[in-house]
Amino acid sequence: MAFARLLAQLIKLRVHCPDFIIKTIRLDNAGEFTSQTFNDFCMSIGISVEHPVAHVHTQNGLAESLIKHLQLIARPLLMKSKLPISVLGHAILHAASLIREEKLKNSRAANEVEGYGHDLIVSERQVLDWNTRLFLRVCPENERNLNLWPENPHNFSRDILHAYSPNVKQMMDLLFKAMAKSLDLEKNSFSGQFGDNPVMQVRFNFYPHMDRSGVTVLLQDEEVEGLQIVKDGAWITVPLIPRALVVNLGNQMQILSNRIFKSPVHKAVTNTDKPRISVAMSNEAEVDKEIGPVEALIDD
Repeated sequence: MAFARLLAQLIKLRVHCPDFIIKTIRLDNAGEFTSQTFNDFCMSIGISVEHPVAHVHTQNGLAESLIKHLQLIARPLLMKSKLPISVLGHAILHAASLIREEKLKNSRAANEVEGYGHDLIVSERQVLDWNTRLFLRVCPENERNLNLWPENPHNFSRDILHAYSPNVKQMMDLLFKAMAKSLDLEKNSFSGQFGDNPVMQVRFNFYPHMDRSGVTVLLQDEEVEGLQIVKDGAWITVPLIPRALVVNLGNQMQILSNRIFKSPVHKAVTNTDKPRISVAMSNEAEVDKEIGPVEALIDD
């Protein structure tokens, strides 16, 4: 059970069941988030705290943005209980266990791309960027691995992603046709090369790279900038336009258009004061589909 829930239940038990005696709390998952203040609080109400794992009484090293993110997750769990202010902050820190457990449940397998974790290492020459991400396949629907779709935090709704995916796919289809029309090509010149069951994937969090997709649609954070692209050898921040979608062309579209449409190098930078959330959904050709430049765009 996540620490915040445990603490809330502890207070409720003492209020509603005063004759029920709690003698010991065993913090199996507390780790480095254990605090002396929490220990002292438990001792003041006659409860001993056991720490079967090594721990320290500090929160040093936790980014302010992480603490704020944990506050958003932990506060709804604690509002129904009258917790002392001195304990609230420590309960918030322990809510990290909820995130950590959820990540472990949704971790990618050793040789798979889907799930939570670092990118798959495929070559000893690969540049290893610092990053963690949640990567999910959304289309074709019969290939979805719902076991990897998180159930927590509660504001991550599977139903929302179910509804969002087909709408983005419809927009991508229209975009492919419009791009073909802009080059005086038959409307299905690009979309036809992706096959009858193109792959759509959603990815949370980024690092510097080029997309391999045909097109990627990004829903940005409404308050915190972070997306940057390379232009004329320099990193340029993409301005925020509330509730707008950012369309980024990938390597497959660069190939299909014979480099008329370019795939830009881009990344997301962190913010030291505020957390940033973004959702990217990409469209790719079928796994066994071979693509190439549209014939009308190839010079003799």
